[in-house]
Amino acid sequence: MSSIAIRGPAVTAARHPLLVDLGSALMGLAALVMAALDVSDRAAYQSIPVTEVGMVADHWLWMWLYLAVGLWVLAGVRVRAARPHAALHAATGIWVTWGGANLVVGLTASHPVSLVGPILAIAAGIGCGLLADAEAQRGGRRVPL
Repeated sequence: MSSIAIRGPAVTAARHPLLVDLGSALMGLAALVMAALDVSDRAAYQSIPVTEVGMVADHWLWMWLYLAVGLWVLAGVRVRAARPHAALHAATGIWVTWGGANLVVGLTASHPVSLVGPILAIAAGIGCGLLADAEAQRGGRRVPL
């Protein structure tokens, strides 16, 4: 009797290390761009009153988190000893948390606002999670998401 192996996107991507490195580099650059947008105050809603969740989503600490994780992911692509899977897992948490907080702020706003930014941030977090799993598979270290 033969067994059927189910191959997910992480296992398939782990077989193409150049694609994993390219995706990781793009995620690192996206985090640096997000830090620059936060410095220029373009990463937060401007036209709605500030709520408690809005204060969390617009806190100055996000800029430093995005900057740190962007540099860590890029260092992980360049230097394998920098634990790229851990950097991508951290990026997953940062993208999804920030995107989720801004999604809540946008959905509870008093007037319609664009939800493109928070949805793209959550999508970037999911992409980072898949890349982190592929990176862990490639390096022989399995790290649960």
